[in-house]
Formats: sequence, C-alpha cells, structure tokens
Amino acid sequence: MADVSVAEAASQLGVDPSRVRQLLRSGALPGRRLGRDWAVPAEAVAALRDRPIGPGRPPAPRRAWAILDLLDGGKALWLDPVARSHVRTHARALAGADADAWQLALRGREDRFSVAGHRSAITRLLGAPNVWLAGPAVAASVGADLVVAEAVPEVYVRSESWERLARSLHLSASPGRPDIWVRVPRQVWPFPPAGPGRAALAASLLDGEWRAARAAAEVLNSRASRLQP
Repeated sequence: MADVSVAEAASQLGVDPSRVRQLLRSGALPGRRLGRDWAVPAEAVAALRDRPIGPGRPPAPRRAWAILDLLDGGKALWLDPVARSHVRTHARALAGADADAWQLALRGREDRFSVAGHRSAITRLLGAPNVWLAGPAVAASVGADLVVAEAVPEVYVRSESWERLARSLHLSASPGRPDIWVRVPRQVWPFPPAGPGRAALAASLLDGEWRAARAAAEVLNSRASRLQP
C-alpha cells in the first residue's frame, strides 16, 4: 500500500496531526522522514484506525506489574492477598484480549525515556548490574512472532539506579531518534534476581509498532490462558 502524509493519517485516525507526529516519534506508528515531514505507511494507519489511542486512565503501577508477575509464575508479594486475588481474576479475564486491551491494562507501569549517549556509554549501560535487555531484541527469546532487522536497544533499569547511571555515563534526553530506550518501573521493582520473565519482556513490545504490539498480545494471551484461579 502507498504512503500517506501526516495530515491524511490524522484525518483517517480522527486525531490532531500533532498526535500523529507523537506516535511517529515514539515508534508506535511506523514512518519515514521526508525532510521536515513524514511518510506514513497506509497499511499501518489502517491497522491503527480502530485502536484506542486516547490518554485513558492508567492503572496503579503496582497492580499492572502484579499482572505480569502472576503471568510469569510469580506471587506479586507486594500486594495484599485480597488485591492479589482481584488482580489474578483480572489477568485471567484478559486471556484472548487484543493488544489495545493489554496496553490499557498495563499502562502507567513504568517511565520510558528516550536517551542519547556515546556508543561506549551505551555499551557500559547494557552491561551494568541490574540492567536487563527488553524490547525487540528479546522478542525471539519470549516466543514472540516478530522479526526486527534493526531496532533501538531497550532496557529495564531500577529507579534508584537510573539517575546515577545517567549522570556517570553522561546520558541525556533525546527528543529525536534515541540511542537507547530506558524503562524504569514505577512504585516497585517487580523482577526476581534472574531478571524479567517472558510476560514482562513481551509487555515491552506493546508500545512499539503495530506488528510488535500484536506479537506481544499473542504471548500474553497464551500465558493468561494458563493462569490458574
């Protein structure tokens, strides 16, 4: 299918052009730079057309992480038993949901930073303790049906470590194309010593382009369907 302009994509999606540009910059909508404008694949716009892209109301981060922890066989011990039971019921009800439903259920669980830095600094960040690879690079390892030739690396980092790492490695915010995406879980560090499980890693694909989001939903649905009452 042919490409469309930002204005045409906005018209088809029923949003302001600035929202389309935001989706393009974040990678949620694929596109190619043409000078100061963008060329957007019509196929991607069509796939996004019926998806809820409004702000919505994010769930409590502790509960969102509890969903993923339960899907990964954990016990979400940061919740009390009653809250944990409610979250388990919610997680089981999500089995068979599309990517939009999973995005809404897990939204607000983390801060995601677009970061720039020297190549050597990025290498050091990737090798730092308690920094875990996420995003498209781990798609195959979690069973996601997704092939990505080139992708910006993504990592999970502890909130108490991120400020120190950013300062020591001279990393900075990058409003354009980042050198790395950094994900910092909110309210709780939800991973065991071995690092994020398959559900948590699959969830890191949800806010990528539409193919990645669809692959993530397939993995999450598979795990939710096996969750015991």
